[in-house]
Amino acid sequence: MNEPIINVPEIQNVIREKHQKFLDELGPQAEKVAADQKLKADVIMARIFRITVCFKEEDIVDSVKIVEQVPLNVVCLQKTGYDNYINVVTNGDIILLKGYGRSISDFQSDVEMPVRRFRNVQDENYDWLKFADELLDYIHIVIYERKEAAESKIENMFTDRGRH
Repeated sequence: MNEPIINVPEIQNVIREKHQKFLDELGPQAEKVAADQKLKADVIMARIFRITVCFKEEDIVDSVKIVEQVPLNVVCLQKTGYDNYINVVTNGDIILLKGYGRSISDFQSDVEMPVRRFRNVQDENYDWLKFADELLDYIHIVIYERKEAAESKIENMFTDRGRH
């Protein structure tokens, strides 16, 4: 009788026993570490979300959406009529601002802009006002810059054409 190429029952037994041994030895600590990390991430996400809502209330962006990307927490910022958008990403320890724009060559691909990192966001004395100020600068660069440049270019084309 030939052995099966993949002996599923044996594989399941081995991984079940090894995993149970791991849980018996380290399970409670591993679960506590994971729960603590999730709590940190949720606290930072709540702060980020409240700050980004300010940007919506001031009509700087039109859309503030929480995007499910487990294990990371993500808030997506968009402005109606603008192609570019920003994801504000955190794991509870670091915040990343990740800007995206449409590829000029195919209009279907996203092009990632340079990422901005914020460290030590768990610190009690973290400067959230400075974070908001730098987020505003990033929004201006990523979301607004491209449309303003295009509008300026179009306006100049019509102005130059009228002179000839």
